[in-house]
Amino acid sequence: MRKKLLNLLLLLILSFSGHSRIWPVQGAKLNYTQIMFEHPKVPGAEVYLLQVNEDNGCGTGSKVAQSTDSSTATIISHLKFGKKYNWKYTGVKNGRQLGWIGPMSFEILENSYADASAYRLKVFKSGDYPKATGLLILDEVRTIVDRDGNFVWFLPPDAYTARPEGEINDLQLTPAGTLTFLEGRRAVETDLNGNVLWQAPKDSVAPDPVKGVIASPYSYNHCFKRLANGNYMVQSKINEPGQALPPGILNPSVTSAPASLPVGTPRPQPAGSPMSIPVHPAIMGCSTGMQYDMIKEFDKNGNLVWCWSSKDYFTAEEVKTMLATRPDSGVLAQEPGGHMNAFDVDEKNGFVFAGFRNVSRVVKIDLKTGEAVHSWGSKMPSGGAGEGDGFFAKQHDVTLLKDGSIAVFNNGNLPLANSGMAIEPSGVVIFSQPAEGSKSTVLWKFDCRFNGVDYHSIRGGSVNELKNGNLLVCMGRINRVFEITRDKKVVWQAEMEKYEPGLSSWQQKSLYRVNYTSSLYPCYFAVQTNSDTLNEKEPSFTVRIFNNGTEDDRYTVKISSSKGAYKKQIKPAEVHDGKSVSFDVSPEKLPNVDETITVVVTSNTNPDFERTALLYFVSGRH
Repeated sequence: MRKKLLNLLLLLILSFSGHSRIWPVQGAKLNYTQIMFEHPKVPGAEVYLLQVNEDNGCGTGSKVAQSTDSSTATIISHLKFGKKYNWKYTGVKNGRQLGWIGPMSFEILENSYADASAYRLKVFKSGDYPKATGLLILDEVRTIVDRDGNFVWFLPPDAYTARPEGEINDLQLTPAGTLTFLEGRRAVETDLNGNVLWQAPKDSVAPDPVKGVIASPYSYNHCFKRLANGNYMVQSKINEPGQALPPGILNPSVTSAPASLPVGTPRPQPAGSPMSIPVHPAIMGCSTGMQYDMIKEFDKNGNLVWCWSSKDYFTAEEVKTMLATRPDSGVLAQEPGGHMNAFDVDEKNGFVFAGFRNVSRVVKIDLKTGEAVHSWGSKMPSGGAGEGDGFFAKQHDVTLLKDGSIAVFNNGNLPLANSGMAIEPSGVVIFSQPAEGSKSTVLWKFDCRFNGVDYHSIRGGSVNELKNGNLLVCMGRINRVFEITRDKKVVWQAEMEKYEPGLSSWQQKSLYRVNYTSSLYPCYFAVQTNSDTLNEKEPSFTVRIFNNGTEDDRYTVKISSSKGAYKKQIKPAEVHDGKSVSFDVSPEKLPNVDETITVVVTSNTNPDFERTALLYFVSGRH
């Protein structure tokens, strides 16, 4: 009887241990084609076989993928949307394949955004350069694609909002393996399956009948980041009633624009450009007073732990200049307050870099004091940036690079219609932070000039630094994305398009930002022990951690037992992606029979990702 009870307890322990996760579960409905398959370990197995078949409804079908792995978790890519599959696994022991476990069926759903007949990322040939790797995250198309333009993931429409067509901006797959994005005015974090993990708290936006804005509990916009410390940083706005805009300034209460550019007139783009996008004047900003920007940091419980407001930064003279400035070339309405459109965070050194488009400025903010310690950009009649006049204009995005320099997507000035001035090409500008006793300089610049044509993107755009040092550039309103080396060789490029049935043709689809990830699983790991039971003769065991993710990680390991025989904390060295680390564990004293040993492994990249394995100390007599 005692032996039966011990065996039953052992079965329950193993059922709830870190060894027992199964994914995809039977009947799962997925929104992605790159899947991390995971299964329990098979006793005695040295390696594992996993097979995926098309599901014909009878539990069988043709094989589409197979893997051999020492870990109980493995990535399989290139499955198809709208298909049903089943999968099974087994182990190999002493060179002999054991019996298959499974099959388990799952389905990959379809979605209009991931439909290649409705949207496409048209990839150009990259020549003799190495094949581009990793995935691109397309915010306004709410999808992730590979470098061949194949859709890999889509944002489930019902997971984040009751409005399936809500605008999505700044979609990112975080280093922790979660998704963050701005939906309308909300800031949301989900897992790959669309389950909401976190949402920024309500902040109560006042209604504005002139703008047609109804009262909303949220005002988040433009930029949202999950920080390495587990907190969240997001941008929001605040309207400050005050002085009315001077006559002639384009705003929602004005029904006409300067004679040179009537309301509704598209801004001309470079002649002959196949990527010209007519953009009507955007009605933005508040009808009176100022619209300031804020950066807020929240902890996981939604508590505000840090805040910075541009209201406390701009001087009275600068505000007067902004109020008196004419519309932004008739394309974007003047938004008094500077119009912040991006920020980046230097967590290691404690700084935030905020970019203000309408005043062509980047500001460096001390996280401890909240003080603006430096600024770059245009001079103003009163005030302006501390240095860097002429570096960039009407920029979008601000990215802190690994070497400490700063990159922006330089949209550039657009001359008024009929002015006779040439259109300035958009591009990328990298400038240095000043060393002691010296000034900042432009270190690198690239103009978006392709096939002899200058391309000007009036808004949007982003710059990502890749592992290899190359830059991934999104051109915003111009629907081109490209990767460029530091010696200015374009090694990969593509155009985003949407099929318009009424025109029976593919049309350009602009993007706000394009972000990058090495895979859908930058952070993922599995844990195995060489035994599930211990006894007096064999009280020691081995723990092996597999980094199944596509980015390097570190892991904290805590080992304890119910009566104190095992008590240890281990911090292994960094484990590279696709590699593993093993270490032996011995008790400090001989455990008691029936003692439970707990192994808890936590990812340093994502402290929320934790694996637990349980072992049971039994008598050698049973």
